[in-house]
Amino acid sequence: MSTARAVLRPEPRSAGLARRLAREACAAAGSAVDGDTVALLTTELVTNALVHAGTEVEVVVEAGPDGVRVEVRDGDPRLPERRAQQDDATTGRGGRLVEALADAHGWAPLGDGGKRVWFAVGTPPETLLAPPPGEPVVLPGTTVALRDLPVVLARALLDHAAAALREARLVELHGGEPVLAPGDAATADRAAALLGETLRRALAEAAGAPDRLDVDLVVPDGDLLAFPVLRAALARTALAATAGRMLLPPALPELRALRDWCCDEVARQAAGLPAQPWRTPSAVAAPGGSVRDACLAVRCAAAAEVLADETNTILAASPAACALLGWPDGHLDGARLVSVVPERFAEAHLAGFARLLLTGEGRVLDRALDLPARCRDGSEVPVRLTIERHARVDGVLFLARFERREG
Repeated sequence: MSTARAVLRPEPRSAGLARRLAREACAAAGSAVDGDTVALLTTELVTNALVHAGTEVEVVVEAGPDGVRVEVRDGDPRLPERRAQQDDATTGRGGRLVEALADAHGWAPLGDGGKRVWFAVGTPPETLLAPPPGEPVVLPGTTVALRDLPVVLARALLDHAAAALREARLVELHGGEPVLAPGDAATADRAAALLGETLRRALAEAAGAPDRLDVDLVVPDGDLLAFPVLRAALARTALAATAGRMLLPPALPELRALRDWCCDEVARQAAGLPAQPWRTPSAVAAPGGSVRDACLAVRCAAAAEVLADETNTILAASPAACALLGWPDGHLDGARLVSVVPERFAEAHLAGFARLLLTGEGRVLDRALDLPARCRDGSEVPVRLTIERHARVDGVLFLARFERREG
């Protein structure tokens, strides 16, 4: 049997060093298992530790002729949890990869406040298959009541937060111009993880697929300050995204409002103030910006057309579109695109729009959809809608063409 061990710094090259360590241990033991699989899963565990824990990482590889066991230890006491992300989220695949390719895997807390995460491929000796289970540490905490939490918007917010914090941490690891202060990404990630796991458990216990949930978020006292860090960190990543310093698009205003409400409720209730239920903002200001040249073609179009940008803001609407929706000509310019969506579909629209910006995949693009549109007076009109995406050097535009549908 061959045993290899290394303590790695929280820096990008550590993932490559861990991968090489795993390959060399497999080769030294003459193991029959697939070294590529072991190297891949080792890379996943180490990368997750670097991104989420931000501490030194110890890697232990124990290889025998018939199997290999790899253990990764870090200084973050949070145990792995599958977050409440959607199937097309751009993060959260590492755990599923380990589940799919490893023959056994698990995790346990360490006595010094960290954790160990391990996997086995093949059939290592029974003595190596798993470490003795550790006792979970129950920390004193504050219960925060999040009332009327909007489920689809919350899931979209968590997806966006995971992608933003991961990208900010990767920028930091690779020595780029920092987006966040040192340590803020890992601290903010703790808050997002608490919220995500609470939502996942609440959804598992709920009947059906509720639009709103009353959620009791238990925040360990040591993590209370992680929520203002989360709010500030996501605000800074939004500014960096707007300035073109991140691949991630800026968060929609509604997601920013939900982020602020969640973080503010933690602070308010920790101070002894009563819970304030979520209320969808009646109007959310979009970031400013000049009207693009493409607006002219829409304003001159004979058909009903609406042009919107990545902030969900209507840049231009044709006279026919304004007339169909009961708006004076030109009065839709600058309004939110969600303002022409029936209120009962507004949150689903915003979550889908955020997902489209995050993943580049849209389920409603380039095909005819029969949907109701919301008029200025709140009434609805049935329309047949087609949405096109137009990539430009200075951003992405969305062109919606629609006509009244009879019957």
